[in-house]
Amino acid sequence: NGSGNVDINPSSNIDSDTITFSAWVQSDLLSGARIIVNTGVGNVISYELGTVGNRILFWARWSGYSGHWETPAGSLVPGTWYHLAVTYDRRLSSNDPVIYMNGVPVQVIESNSGPSGSAVTGQNHLRIGQRVDSVQGFDGRIDEVRYYNHILNQTEIQDDMNTAVGPAP
Repeated sequence: NGSGNVDINPSSNIDSDTITFSAWVQSDLLSGARIIVNTGVGNVISYELGTVGNRILFWARWSGYSGHWETPAGSLVPGTWYHLAVTYDRRLSSNDPVIYMNGVPVQVIESNSGPSGSAVTGQNHLRIGQRVDSVQGFDGRIDEVRYYNHILNQTEIQDDMNTAVGPAP
């Protein structure tokens, strides 16, 4: 409902040039920007995966400059469960993420070119359901969030999609 979030204790292990986020999500409201999972130091965002309207959004921020990518309009339908994942390697010259929906890469439209400069480093927070600056709460359900400080390939993302995080209740 956009009012809850989970904040993981700060850790320098979250600092990384390479990341993979994945999660199962079902959105009740597809308007505005809504955050699924993000990292950051204080109120400064490093990476975030979310939705903006009916599109999937990925944002990467470095010292003073941000990259922003989205999927095409109509990618998401309210009330439908999706497995979403994003991989990003800051070291690549293209700086483009790969966004997956239900284990398959989808078209990505670059809104801003990739970030440059140095990474936002320190004791990064990992927050689920809302940005680290406490705005843009997700309206819906988020389940089985995973964060990796390396790139997963498509087979590994599909394995994540088909493997529960913990034992069944």
